[in-house]
Amino acid sequence: MLKKGEMKLPLDRVPAMARALAVDPAHLFRLALEQHHPEVAKVVHEIFGNVVSGNELAFIEEIRASTDNSDPAPSEAVKERLRKALTTD
Repeated sequence: MLKKGEMKLPLDRVPAMARALAVDPAHLFRLALEQHHPEVAKVVHEIFGNVVSGNELAFIEEIRASTDNSDPAPSEAVKERLRKALTTD
């Protein structure tokens, strides 16, 4: 039922399900919250911004370390190189 989308994942079960699926719990929680309470998910996003997964946080930490926390704006050249590096073709 859960697999077919006939049942919503209870929010209190997100951590256990994330471990079982080997996925990021923050990402899974965001998806579950959007499914259960889209209006609450919108407010949470408005207040806190995007939920960042552990993998995304690792990229952010690398950027901060590489730029000595200078917070540079991403140039088009940097974004293109990043797209190429992350494309799995």
